[in-house]
Amino acid sequence: MTLMEVKSRGKYFIAEARRQHEMDAQEIYTKMFSDPQYAKEGPRLFRYDWAIEYLLSTHCSNATTVCDIGSGRGDFVKRLIETNRKLRITAIDVSNFHGQEGICHLNVDLNDLTGVGSLLLHRFDFGACLDVLEHLCADRIDFVLSAISQSCRNVAATIANHSEIHDGIQLHTIQENSDWWSDRVSKHFQIVRYATHYNSRLYAFWLKSHHSSDMI
Repeated sequence: MTLMEVKSRGKYFIAEARRQHEMDAQEIYTKMFSDPQYAKEGPRLFRYDWAIEYLLSTHCSNATTVCDIGSGRGDFVKRLIETNRKLRITAIDVSNFHGQEGICHLNVDLNDLTGVGSLLLHRFDFGACLDVLEHLCADRIDFVLSAISQSCRNVAATIANHSEIHDGIQLHTIQENSDWWSDRVSKHFQIVRYATHYNSRLYAFWLKSHHSSDMI
């Protein structure tokens, strides 16, 4: 098989994964999170440390309203609670996979533009979006980043750049380099800090919204 044929097959499989995501993200991730081996990581990960460091920095010293976009099983929500700060925490995902009492939850499918638009009804001092954006459709990233930037003053984001297949489904429907992501992120945010991790397979950003001064 030639290199061109390999690239063509790769594009086909990613396109097929996007189609599957569009069919029913809730069904896909409900099935994924019912598998105890999927995302079995616990609360002690680089991406969680990265987000907590930003939250506790001088950039976010007055943050009281916090959201976890793509909250999954709620491991990062647990880390937020452990900070012992008086935070009003909102978990955001296609379904309530975390089941934690006392935590506000918003059902939002980030691949659904109507759902993403509902973020504009909320304002947060700080948002975490950890290993989430690579699961979306590339043609919606700009809209999603725009909505997040209008909802969150500051955002800690991590983005994986590698394949992740579960049950025959490619979950990482965007696999692009750091320049690709930086170009898109910088349209909506000031990049306060940037780092790579895991041999450049994970990109990490501290972001400040271009709309932060307009938020009440």
